[in-house]
Amino acid sequence: MSKAERNETSEPAPSGWDAATTVILSNRYGLHMRPSKQVVELANEFPCDIVLISDGQEVDAKSILGLIGLGAECGSPVEIRARGERASEAVTEIGGLLESLPELHNEPRDVDAAPAAPAAPAATGAPPAVVPRDPAATDGKGRKRARKSKRRGGSASAGGSRS
Repeated sequence: MSKAERNETSEPAPSGWDAATTVILSNRYGLHMRPSKQVVELANEFPCDIVLISDGQEVDAKSILGLIGLGAECGSPVEIRARGERASEAVTEIGGLLESLPELHNEPRDVDAAPAAPAAPAATGAPPAVVPRDPAATDGKGRKRARKSKRRGGSASAGGSRS
């Protein structure tokens, strides 16, 4: 894939950095957990310092929490900078990864396409696999708490009706 196809711009590295490039995120979900994990794993293969910059925020490419916090969305320009041994290779590899995310996750390349509708659950008559629980109904150890009545003054059947 050529640089033009990857929306990558080559630029001189800023002072203090050995290599830099800017790519446009084309993954319609942006830089979420799965691609962030892939970037961190790839960045950790290089002995150099690597940062990603988006919207003026700079984060360490080897920190998954930093990448998640970056909040880079689809269409966002993301600058990749590296300094040290194999910096140029790191910038090229990470740039390629960020640009290939739609293909890696079988997502459509068209960023304007509507997301696919979720599949309907099978009608088996079985209850849902996960049932949300009311945390107030347990004592924190999974045991049910006894519910206290909200009525005051006894039950309605024992003392007639209230007006």
